[in-house]
Amino acid sequence: MKRNYPDIHLIYSKTLLWLCCLFSLLSGCSSSTDEEATIPPPAPSKVNLYKVAVIMPLSDTSAKEKCERTVAWAQETIYELTVGDENCVQLDVEWYNEDTEDMEQLAMRLAYREDLYAIIGPYASQNVEIIARECAVSHKPLIAPTASSADLVRLYAQEGFLWSLVETDISQCETLLSIALEEDCRRISLIASDDIYGQTFIDWFAFQANELGVSVDKVLKYTIGQPEAAMCEALSTSPEALICVPGKPADVRKMLEQHDKESATRLLFSDNAFQTSVIESCGDLAEEIEGVGTCADPETGFDIAYKVRFGEAPTWEAYLYDAAFLTLMGVYDLQVNGGTDLNTSLRKMTISDENTDNQQGAWMPGLLWVKMLGIQFQSYTCLNGASGLLAFDKNVYTNVLHSTYCHWMIYRKNFLVLDYHTTDGSHRTNANLAGWNWKKEKEQEFDSGLKEPEYPALKERWAVVIAASRGWSNYRHQADALAFYQLLKSRGYDDEHIILIEEDDIAGHPSNFDPGKVYISPDGTDVYEGAVIDYKLSELSPADLVDIFCGKRSDRLPHVVSSGEQDNVLVFWSGHGMQGNLLWGDADNFSHWQAAELFDTLHRRRKYRKMLWLVETCYAGSVAKACEGIPGIMCMTASGEWETSKPDIPYKSVWLSNRFTYSLLSELTARPEISLRELYYSLFRTTIGSHVQIYNERNYGSVYRNNMKEYLQKRIDE
Repeated sequence: MKRNYPDIHLIYSKTLLWLCCLFSLLSGCSSSTDEEATIPPPAPSKVNLYKVAVIMPLSDTSAKEKCERTVAWAQETIYELTVGDENCVQLDVEWYNEDTEDMEQLAMRLAYREDLYAIIGPYASQNVEIIARECAVSHKPLIAPTASSADLVRLYAQEGFLWSLVETDISQCETLLSIALEEDCRRISLIASDDIYGQTFIDWFAFQANELGVSVDKVLKYTIGQPEAAMCEALSTSPEALICVPGKPADVRKMLEQHDKESATRLLFSDNAFQTSVIESCGDLAEEIEGVGTCADPETGFDIAYKVRFGEAPTWEAYLYDAAFLTLMGVYDLQVNGGTDLNTSLRKMTISDENTDNQQGAWMPGLLWVKMLGIQFQSYTCLNGASGLLAFDKNVYTNVLHSTYCHWMIYRKNFLVLDYHTTDGSHRTNANLAGWNWKKEKEQEFDSGLKEPEYPALKERWAVVIAASRGWSNYRHQADALAFYQLLKSRGYDDEHIILIEEDDIAGHPSNFDPGKVYISPDGTDVYEGAVIDYKLSELSPADLVDIFCGKRSDRLPHVVSSGEQDNVLVFWSGHGMQGNLLWGDADNFSHWQAAELFDTLHRRRKYRKMLWLVETCYAGSVAKACEGIPGIMCMTASGEWETSKPDIPYKSVWLSNRFTYSLLSELTARPEISLRELYYSLFRTTIGSHVQIYNERNYGSVYRNNMKEYLQKRIDE
């Protein structure tokens, strides 16, 4: 929602009052005599140094200067308050250039060093992900000023070492859509970099657009450094607005070169364009482009103090300041109260509770001493940083609950802030994980009076279970398939009536934390035990599915579905998807057209009585809709045509399950006789970040009267 802030002159006056209380803060910017300038500051009897590593993009001279002076400013603030004190603390900073370092090697070098108290940075989410893998093992505090990938934050929730100082880009995506809506744009497209940063926008754009009543025109990915082709495709349909998520600032110029400023399409850029290097590299092309960027809450006074001190407006510097500030306050607690675990100290000062106050400006010496006094008496409240209140969720830690976004425009080669936005409470059920939990409203409506088709008596039940990916990083797809297989076995299926297809490469994988076993929850049972796998994924192609479903047995395909017109067939598919395709392994796919041909063939050959597909992939609806018009077939999907499905249950840097499937298995285990309407409603509520969809209800039968008992009953005659 848009924030109504006080008049800027009032903010300026308040800030000046704070600054006047501590004139020395700005003395470096004030006029002084040469004699005064040579007076050294009083030297403390002892300075307690704590070594930290700071990883930032330092190749650009201007960026390097901004990083170094921002960290030095935070150091100076704490120094002024502790000078002469036996508890005087400072950071012994090691600088690393994010642009040139090998991140994999750097992670190994830094994460396990016992003399290093914390790592600040890197700037980019994809680099934070690399460093986080090792810090998760060593539990080294990793304080990320700007990392905003939702998957990165969720993967390390509750691990207690990652401290991200901005909300996830779920909130930024919502803000961009809200700005487009304010300008009455109703048909919107997205172009985003194909990396962990762009993925959050890809994951949430269509879902949020659906909830906000916006029509999705296109969702496109591009390889970093090569946005031209995707940009041309995005503009070809002339959407009313195009949200641009550049992987690197250098991509902004390439995007702008494809855009005709006279066209009706309005461009809105994400925060990667909110950098002075964009103005420098784009020149006149950048004039009047607009976008969103994370910024300091204007009520903190940081923007004005920064401009007074350095003579220019900041962009994201408040977050680097807070990273250094938070680290300094943490080591101050260690110095005063003892201990060696910086994560514990940070938790004391950032976990939101009823004692939190929101006294803006408390990052400056005039008010900060009160917080430091509280540390001495071990009376902790959340810190107030340069960017805003540094309050973290008390259950998951990981990232701040609320951020401020500015809506900016480049005007006369400067960033002009048009207004400020937050997303506090707008569409969320709560603030957990900073925007992950959305209240969904776009539920499908079904006809309770739908006429029921006539079906023959039920004879047998068959099931096909497919995990269509392979490799350790895709653990969840095979785990979910195995768990669904175990559900079928518990409901009376024998292995002759289940076709299980998966690569079978995770139980024995070298990375397996419990060799030979597979789980969908850390405290669950082994779903691999006793599993009879009929085919490895790599042994088949999508074309083989026609023969398997049609019962065409051969030496190469000995296991098939021998069903007839009195048999129900249940299909569970878990894997990856892209628009119009369910992916098969690394290089093949099962397309919308192949699905349509398969459904039509099965219908013509009378190979089923009823058939239900449960599909857990991204963009599942774009393939599942192929069943529409075919009698007796229904598809229930984890995601709509333009949406991605979401992983769930993070454990030891891997996802154990998917949200839709985990909820599905829980519901079917508890209520195997549940009606399709109740199942849909339950999954709709519990599946976060996508809209569960049902396709072809009218040619299948009422979801109110049809139920899962037909597929999961223990015996046919029950």
